[in-house]
Amino acid sequence: VYVEIIGIYFFLYPFISYLIYKLLQVFQSNIITAFLAALLGISLLEMGVYEMNYLIHVTDLNFIGFINLRFYPTLLLNAAITLIIAYPLKWLFEKHSEALRDE
Repeated sequence: VYVEIIGIYFFLYPFISYLIYKLLQVFQSNIITAFLAALLGISLLEMGVYEMNYLIHVTDLNFIGFINLRFYPTLLLNAAITLIIAYPLKWLFEKHSEALRDE
């Protein structure tokens, strides 16, 4: 039933990951740029999935409805989770890299 949708994600995840990877190579890497890059990647993924579903007539939700019902809540939830988890993960990675340097 969801072959079309799985194919969309199968293509878009690696493509957007590659774009964000290249973008982070250009900009100075810090927690703010990583946060903004994550939100950009989520935005591109959501827009791409919506557009493909709209093109193959899986959804007939208009663009404004998509923005209000799915896009904004997805961005807000992902931003909140990223803000909550970013600093503990940064601390964990720094601790791990320090332990690797000491070996």
